[in-house]
Amino acid sequence: MSLVVLFDTSKFIKKRQATMYSNGVMGFFLVIALLFVFLSFKAAILTAIGIPVAFFGTFVLMQMMGITMNMMSMFGLIMALGMIVDDAIVVVENVYRYLMKGMPPREAAIQGTNEVFWSVIGAVSTTVVAFATLAFLPGNMGKVLSNVPVVVAIALVMSLLEALFVLPSHIAEWMRAPK
Repeated sequence: MSLVVLFDTSKFIKKRQATMYSNGVMGFFLVIALLFVFLSFKAAILTAIGIPVAFFGTFVLMQMMGITMNMMSMFGLIMALGMIVDDAIVVVENVYRYLMKGMPPREAAIQGTNEVFWSVIGAVSTTVVAFATLAFLPGNMGKVLSNVPVVVAIALVMSLLEALFVLPSHIAEWMRAPK
């Protein structure tokens, strides 16, 4: 008797994990670089921190919902990675605009976030609804793909919560009006 490995799917999962990790790190540093050029270093760091925060929240909710880290859920995370900081960039840019006008950081964070609040919610909601249609596919294909829209929706909602509630408080605490 002998034991032979005929097909090892862990190679594919490890490769997808490496892709997700490298894309996340590259996205983190690209956000910092681009926002540093157009806004400030503090704004760039505070916005980029939203990536790991949103992913952490996503992992927690995935765990609570019984969604495992498999090929489909990681595909959903990789897809969401590019969209995760969009809402945070909109919020930080609008708050920064008020800071440039000389408004105190706390007031700028409140005013800037309130001004784009519903727009950001609308943008994230349309993306979530567009992906939600995949969750209702019939048959085996629907079962296979059902994790993708759920994971994307969770990641986008976590990103939205971070951009609308956590990011403004950090801006109010750590940013000052530019000179």
